[in-house]
Amino acid sequence: MTGNDRPGASAWWPASFLAAGVLAWWITLGAPDYFFLQSLLITAGGLAIATVAQTFVLVNGSQGLGGGAMISLVNVLVVFFMRDDPASMALWIVAGPALGAVVGVLNGVLVGYLGLSSVAVTLATSFAVYGTTLLFLDVTAPPAPDGFMRLAIGEAVPGIVPASLLILAGVGVGAFVVLRSRLGRAVRAVGRDPDAARAAGIDVAFTRLIAHVLAGAGYGLAGVFVAGVTGSADPLIGAPTVLQIYAAAAIGGIGLGGGRGGPQGAILGALVVGSVTSLLFIADIDAYWSTAGEGLLLLIGLLLSRSFYPFVPAGAIRQAWRDRLGGTREATPALGAYEPEPARRLAPPAIAFVVVVIGMVALSGETFRPLDYASYLLASTVLLAIVAAGQATVLSTRGIDISLPATMALSASLFATLTAGSDRFALLGVPAALALGGAIGALNGGLVALLGIRSLFVTLAITGVLQGAVIDLTMLSTERFVSAGVVTVLTGSVLGVPNLAFVLVGFAIAVVLAMDRTTIGSRLRAAALQPPALAPGRLGVALVSAHAIAGLCAGLAGVLGSIDPAPARFGVGDTYLLPSVAAAVLGGVAVTGGRGRIVGAVLGALLITAVQILLERVGVHYGFAQIAIAVLLLAGLVAGTRAMRH
Repeated sequence: MTGNDRPGASAWWPASFLAAGVLAWWITLGAPDYFFLQSLLITAGGLAIATVAQTFVLVNGSQGLGGGAMISLVNVLVVFFMRDDPASMALWIVAGPALGAVVGVLNGVLVGYLGLSSVAVTLATSFAVYGTTLLFLDVTAPPAPDGFMRLAIGEAVPGIVPASLLILAGVGVGAFVVLRSRLGRAVRAVGRDPDAARAAGIDVAFTRLIAHVLAGAGYGLAGVFVAGVTGSADPLIGAPTVLQIYAAAAIGGIGLGGGRGGPQGAILGALVVGSVTSLLFIADIDAYWSTAGEGLLLLIGLLLSRSFYPFVPAGAIRQAWRDRLGGTREATPALGAYEPEPARRLAPPAIAFVVVVIGMVALSGETFRPLDYASYLLASTVLLAIVAAGQATVLSTRGIDISLPATMALSASLFATLTAGSDRFALLGVPAALALGGAIGALNGGLVALLGIRSLFVTLAITGVLQGAVIDLTMLSTERFVSAGVVTVLTGSVLGVPNLAFVLVGFAIAVVLAMDRTTIGSRLRAAALQPPALAPGRLGVALVSAHAIAGLCAGLAGVLGSIDPAPARFGVGDTYLLPSVAAAVLGGVAVTGGRGRIVGAVLGALLITAVQILLERVGVHYGFAQIAIAVLLLAGLVAGTRAMRH
């Protein structure tokens, strides 16, 4: 085991950042004291435990998005059901990690044994967990027992050792021992090179299963700790944690591409993120901008950890673009026109859509009106279809764009701010919102291409930076609203058919013409091959183009969704992340890239919207609807993987 392979070998990076944070605290408020240590450990303790848990998945070469949802669910369950007696406390302290481990088993089986994308799988299961948490949203719970809360925020040795320090020390030592064991070495070996690990006799699938189980148990333990700190059942408490976990992991020297890192770096990275948040609060900087700081920390950590795409030759792309600026063109084979995949690939979602519609007809009976239903379905689908088409372009290059919801919200707020209730300024607001979305997408693609950073991490970091801007611009546009003319266009109808239905049909036709009749589709497809079938310069252009198209789609969706009042505009895109990925996958787009038609995402969006309308008709709780979409995504992933293998 080399120096860089040892658990925590890269912990000097976060130690340096933490030292800088302590110095900034010292300059601002004076020398840090016991209270500083205790408050930092309490506020960052849950994040530290979750980051240690994420380490098992990251060093194994996978990525996970389920930490925040599991923290929320366990936090809610602990506060709801724990009683003020030692037996109940002990039960739920064990039950939290056990529940996380169960979800980890599901993730591990799907990733390790079925070969599904860890990003897509954990995204789906996180929304299923989140949907389960929402079932408790309308129920009032008493605060957590005082005795339990003292375990998290109390003192092991008054004035000397906070209880949270012992908890973090125990978690760190336990994780260190596991990673130094034979099992831990296998987890790390798979993350470095799965083929070499398999040749050495390591069971790669089982090792990935174990990594996800350990991560799930750690997320559950983090949820228990958060419940002890807050004492309240907040279903959304884990929402910002995903960005924080990756920021802490990157700053902590965890190799986000696999094979490197340990619990020391994870804990120190979490303390860095926590100290930055505290310093921003002390400096009286708007709390919403703390997410921007976390996004910047993630970007810095990515550059330090060099979490590169395995197939993006960033250096070659930079050289090719420099040569092009100097007048030298690279030799590259002509790809020709894009050859669309057989239409039969769209048959499964089409058949499923018909089945759902038949179910709607059966439920409605004689009251079913086909034209009204079709109009409502098309109008309800348009935003999801546009976002899903943008997501599909990024998926076709083996990426994923987490920033689309924030881009959509920022574009909606910008459009409302510029129009300010005037029809005259609407013509200015539309291109401005589209340009903003395209620019954000191009920035994402440029960072992926020029720095070789994975799109998941880039767009997650950009999301953090954008969220502060979304809040700020939303506050600016609180008293502003889109013009009456825009509202009429977006909510009006022609011959009883909503205008948004025509927008959807037109958008679908434009997608078909653009992707099936030009070379754009062929270049996006070629960018996903291993190795890429494009010369480095054109590969970079394809990556930037894919993300820019996705940003344009998010900007267009933001304009169409801008008729909501200002508070709603802030979260206008939040509900579209999972459905956009699910719609693309159900429409036949492979998350590993290289397969599927972008228009299939539109069909997938129709299927998802039809399912949502059916569930509303039955009276199903919104939480169950989230679970249903997650199940649809997992089914699409399994079907897509089987299709590619055959």
